[in-house]
Amino acid sequence: YMLQQDLVKAEELLQKSVKIQPNFAPLWMNLGFCKISNEKSQDGMEDCKRAFDLEPNDADMKFGYARALFSVGKLEEALE
Repeated sequence: YMLQQDLVKAEELLQKSVKIQPNFAPLWMNLGFCKISNEKSQDGMEDCKRAFDLEPNDADMKFGYARALFSVGKLEEALE
């Protein structure tokens, strides 16, 4: 649904998915970016942070969290 730009439906399905698999970091990262795209930046950042916290040594989670920080203007944090 994200590829089809149906971000409302994508967010709904991702919310259901994280309830089923709450420790699967990629779901949280996708949910975070979906919310950021839906202009829910603060909620989206919290989800991206959760993904990073679940897998802090995973390169994709590090990059995704930095990208999320950058997208909401937190440049200094993104560079850390």
